[in-house]
Amino acid sequence: MAALALLGLSAGTLQICARRRMRALSEAMPGFLEKVRQAIAVGNSLPGALERAATNSSPVVAAAMAATIRRMHNGSGVAESLERCAGEFDIYDLRLLATAARTNLRFGGSMTQILRNMIENVRRRTAIERELRASTTQIRASAWVLGMLPALVAAMVMLSNRSYARWFWEKEAGHKMLVYALVSQFIGVWLMRIIARTRY
Repeated sequence: MAALALLGLSAGTLQICARRRMRALSEAMPGFLEKVRQAIAVGNSLPGALERAATNSSPVVAAAMAATIRRMHNGSGVAESLERCAGEFDIYDLRLLATAARTNLRFGGSMTQILRNMIENVRRRTAIERELRASTTQIRASAWVLGMLPALVAAMVMLSNRSYARWFWEKEAGHKMLVYALVSQFIGVWLMRIIARTRY
């Protein structure tokens, strides 16, 4: 049980760190797209603009685009490299950029105008996401309280009545009840996360 708890804690920590990194990358994308647009407007090609924008952007964007820049240096196409990057990170803005690059390479047109429209849509979408986060704050807080309440109650019972808590450790029926309680708690937390989490 301790090993399972440690494994769950480690997985949760990694998931939180990954979610924070993806959120930081998503929030930095409008600035990155604006740098790409400006670089193209002054005469750079799309691969050169991507490289310059990645170099001048935040470290999280530079790290995310490093593999894409390396693929383009090794001869891979711009659209293919961006599509692979978008598939690896699963970010809507990168998918838009990859689609715009493929469309521009196939049919032509003004890439700066396409990027300007993309940036406007991304910023509008970001504003809507902030409103959604604000409107679901109470739901997420309630989910946290409901998720932590059984654990807090169990800790209080064990501290106040150790003979009652000892039954769960010494009796076979107590072992079954304890496993059932832990499994139910994990399932409940997982279901509440699905309900409370807003997909953007």
